[in-house]
Amino acid sequence: MGQQDLYDRMLRSLHEVALDATDWPEAASLIDAACGVKGDGLVVAGGRSQQDAELYFAQFCFRGQRRKDLERLYLRDYWFRDERVPRLRLLPDSQLVHVRELYTEEERKTSATYNEVLRRTSTRDSLNVRLDGPAGTRVVWALGDPVDAGGWGADRVRMIERVLPHVRQFVLLRHALAEAGALGESLAGLLDVAGTTVIQVDRQGRIVAANDRAVELLRQGDGLTDQGGVLHAVKLATGRSLREIAALMGRKEGTIRWHVKQIFAKHRIARQSDVVRLVLSVSGVTMSPR
Repeated sequence: MGQQDLYDRMLRSLHEVALDATDWPEAASLIDAACGVKGDGLVVAGGRSQQDAELYFAQFCFRGQRRKDLERLYLRDYWFRDERVPRLRLLPDSQLVHVRELYTEEERKTSATYNEVLRRTSTRDSLNVRLDGPAGTRVVWALGDPVDAGGWGADRVRMIERVLPHVRQFVLLRHALAEAGALGESLAGLLDVAGTTVIQVDRQGRIVAANDRAVELLRQGDGLTDQGGVLHAVKLATGRSLREIAALMGRKEGTIRWHVKQIFAKHRIARQSDVVRLVLSVSGVTMSPR
């Protein structure tokens, strides 16, 4: 399987687990294969400090297997004394950091987490990253050690950077579905969930189905538009930069930026938790909870 095919499979799997997180290990295994790492751990937490943290999602997966034993071990015995956690909380959004940089030289000799848990989970040569999550939550993603002697080469790092916005999208959509009371719903079932806007399209962006709230949104002509039966502005949900979106759509970056500002102003959007403007592509289907 080529790298692009693997990447596409990984994205489809990531989008699918937004509806059913029990399949996260399968998505994680594809991420590991695409990024060339031995495993990964994803944690979504709220709270103001390490001591009052509220965990909303935590899964450690290695070779496609969820390791609940390691999750319990770390969260019960190490989380509250892990020296890197306060430093992770202060990292800029999406900045990849080698795990060694999150411990002092002395801590690398004495830290129980560094010397026990990281060794056991093959993450002493890992990369860690923090993402801004919905409603003030923080998303921490730890990618396991590289699978080969190539280490953290430029190509491997670039692949991880490509995956980051999609991991964030998974978290945002899970949060949006939870707020709408729609966790566990099928794609067809979402069309009937009160308080959501759902648009189903095929892989070419042609609209297949839409509920009443979606039809009203399309009629307004901003944010998402129906142009000849084709859904536009879908690319806002793919994790691309405004510059990339402008290039793909043949528009100026300033024009795209202006439209995004208008979307936020029109719908009084202050936070991602207030309204989700992402479009989720799943097996040729796209939806946008609202």
